[in-house]
Amino acid sequence: MNKNINKYILGLSFLSMTWWSCTEMDAYKDFIPDGEKTYSGKIDSLTIIGGDHRVMVWGLFKADPKIEQARISWNAGAESITVPINRTSGVDTLKHIVEDLEENNFTFEVVTIDNEGNESVPVYATGSAYGERYRTALNHRPIATSNLTVWDSNTKLVFGEIDDTSGALYSEVAYIDAAGAEHIVKVPLDTEEVVLENYSVGEAFKVRTFYRPEAYSMDTFSTVYSTNIPKVTYMRNMQVPFEAEARSGRWGNLAHWTTNDNAKIHGGYGGWDEWNNNIFNLESGWGAPAVNNGKIYQTFDVPVGSFTFKIKDLRDTNLTENDDAYLVVVLGDELPDVENLDSAIGYTQIIAGKALGELKVDFEIEEGPVQISVGYLTTQPDGSPGRYCNIRAFDFTQH
Repeated sequence: MNKNINKYILGLSFLSMTWWSCTEMDAYKDFIPDGEKTYSGKIDSLTIIGGDHRVMVWGLFKADPKIEQARISWNAGAESITVPINRTSGVDTLKHIVEDLEENNFTFEVVTIDNEGNESVPVYATGSAYGERYRTALNHRPIATSNLTVWDSNTKLVFGEIDDTSGALYSEVAYIDAAGAEHIVKVPLDTEEVVLENYSVGEAFKVRTFYRPEAYSMDTFSTVYSTNIPKVTYMRNMQVPFEAEARSGRWGNLAHWTTNDNAKIHGGYGGWDEWNNNIFNLESGWGAPAVNNGKIYQTFDVPVGSFTFKIKDLRDTNLTENDDAYLVVVLGDELPDVENLDSAIGYTQIIAGKALGELKVDFEIEEGPVQISVGYLTTQPDGSPGRYCNIRAFDFTQH
């Protein structure tokens, strides 16, 4: 009998404890006015993609097919927009662009709302809108050299290096050709040299570099165009070792220069001398004939501007003031005779002992472009001693 009484008491105690526990567990419901809270499924992988005074709010809807809206808030909730969502049976993507933002960093909050009005817990992500502060901090990709060679009307640009972790994408060169047509040349970061074809002498080209502030940013930004005028190389084959286009023994004819027959006194050759490291030398005497109006020159177009044609490096000469040997600059495609030097734009006599800085012709072109010829003109005797002029280098520059 005692055993049965004990079992009865134990059972009553268990039922009493079970009732009391359930009552405690459900008691919190009395303090929730609308009952237990139901949440909508939250957005996944929320990302903010930056752009030019705008951002894209990007994320994934992987669960909860009942989602119908997404509320996007920023500026601590002061600004917001609600975006309709069309859920499918799979994974859907939120791609919403927030426009007209000031250049700044922002924290965005996204809350989803289902078809019963239930909201998700908020999800946060930060991102940036970019503008003038970012743009003005960008650097041009440097140009190491820019050189226009007038004989082929091409300008060669050699680019320097740029930090590829800076977000730089490529550079862009804009120029007008000799026919007046505009060209835009895209220069990838791994390209070091670019040739601008049919370039117009005297014209400038423009360069800018494009950047992306983020790996997946919506917009690219560029530096402001920089304006550049290339260095112009008007003449070729101007220094030792001079190149010969034809030769016989010691003597030859200079490549890229025009040499008239009067200067070819060494069996049809003259001006190029194998001695002294392939030097420029128009030599008469010592058994060679006299030179009468020997002319060696180059012809090309120049724009309006100031120029200098000079002997840059003279090895030696024995020419005297009684010899007719000149540096000459003239309009047109041929040097004048010695007797007609006054028709030249300018000239200077070459004499032994004359200061190197005086062996030059400075001149101005006031209307252009025009064709000019520049070079060496001489009438000199035969016999012994002969006459020579060993020139290591010429130079032609625009100021």
